[in-house]
Amino acid sequence: MSLGENIKKYRLKKKLTQEQLANLLFVSSQAVSKWECNENFPDGSLLVPLANALGVSLDILFENNNICFNDAVRSVSTFLRNDKSENKFEIVRSICWHLQEALFGIHEKDSFGIREDDNDIIYKCGVGTNNNSYILKENGFTQISNGRSPYFAVFPEPKDGWAQTIEDGENVRKIFECFADIDTMKAVLFVQKAGIEYVFDKEHLCQKCEIDNSSIDRVISNLMYVKLISEIKTSIDNEEHILYTTAPSHKVISLFLMAHEFYYKGGYSTQIHCRKTPFLK
Repeated sequence: MSLGENIKKYRLKKKLTQEQLANLLFVSSQAVSKWECNENFPDGSLLVPLANALGVSLDILFENNNICFNDAVRSVSTFLRNDKSENKFEIVRSICWHLQEALFGIHEKDSFGIREDDNDIIYKCGVGTNNNSYILKENGFTQISNGRSPYFAVFPEPKDGWAQTIEDGENVRKIFECFADIDTMKAVLFVQKAGIEYVFDKEHLCQKCEIDNSSIDRVISNLMYVKLISEIKTSIDNEEHILYTTAPSHKVISLFLMAHEFYYKGGYSTQIHCRKTPFLK
């Protein structure tokens, strides 16, 4: 589209008349009309105010698709800094959704429907659905959850793969072993609800979580292993006592939310699976 056509397009999107746009720019409505008819062009000094009035960037107004990495980062960072919304996390996740679309090669105008691309079927139901999304490729994968617990995660694969991090899986097994213990899970939820640096002793934990005294040492050991509590040794009336302080972790919540995805039975707004190699090399 020409510059004039774009001016008209985004003026109508903003529901502005030619006269209203002209007033914002301190020009005549005839000038705006001539711009839109491509009879002449705005003065260079008016380009930034014009783009701002239309709510778009100069790159969009001139259909400049040759945007470098620094430009993209600067635009997103500036937008987030200037945005006055209370829930910026949801805005960031919405941006991530559009990044997911870009990874598929989906243009904004293609955000609905079903099509094929490079022998991979792409489904898109639109932002705001309860459907999840994922991309599995040779150099990594993404996972997007919608609905009650929305999140976006991207896992670029290191050159040597993930096996060096996971190793023989023993550390991972121990972590899940801790959470698999019923009494420990009660205590984990207690710690997450108690907040940071909540001080307690074993008896208090037994009472709050209805844990038998015979199990408390195992529970404490498990909480220490997953780094949700730390030990404090103190002296009261010359008698040594051991107390514990909570260190609730966002990592635990993220792990639980991702674990919940194992039970997901809904649809996928976008999905692509073209990975042929194993996940661990």
